[in-house]
Amino acid sequence: MFIEILPIEGNQQHSFAPRLVLLIIIVKINVMKKHLLNPVKAGLLLAASLLVCGFASATTYTAVASGNWSNGATWGGSAPPFTLGATDQVNIGIGITVTMDNNVTLNGLLSAINVSGTLDAASNITLDVMSGSITGSGSIGEAEKSENVELEHR
Repeated sequence: MFIEILPIEGNQQHSFAPRLVLLIIIVKINVMKKHLLNPVKAGLLLAASLLVCGFASATTYTAVASGNWSNGATWGGSAPPFTLGATDQVNIGIGITVTMDNNVTLNGLLSAINVSGTLDAASNITLDVMSGSITGSGSIGEAEKSENVELEHR
């Protein structure tokens, strides 16, 4: 059995739950092999475990400096994707301005952008909320440039 634990880069926080679930599944499969596991049950077990791993792997991105969404230096490591899925979290702290330089989509029931600073956008950029939430006491767009941010909720 081989388990790899990767170092955390920058300001990302990774959940170790998927690795634990995978370890438990490997152990269960090895135990079940001794009892002549039905192939259908094995397939269902594998599908369920992949589904659980997908929901358990949340990543939190916290802006550490003002800058563009796509710039890793803004986040102290890797930049968040332009489509936030499942349980991804983005935090923009007080005094920090993050500029969306591409369309951003929230598409996860538990995905969220917490804005305590400022979330701005380049020209003709949209923030599309399919599911998820935008919270915080900061601002989206600056007063003199508020026409730059277009919010869409579907």
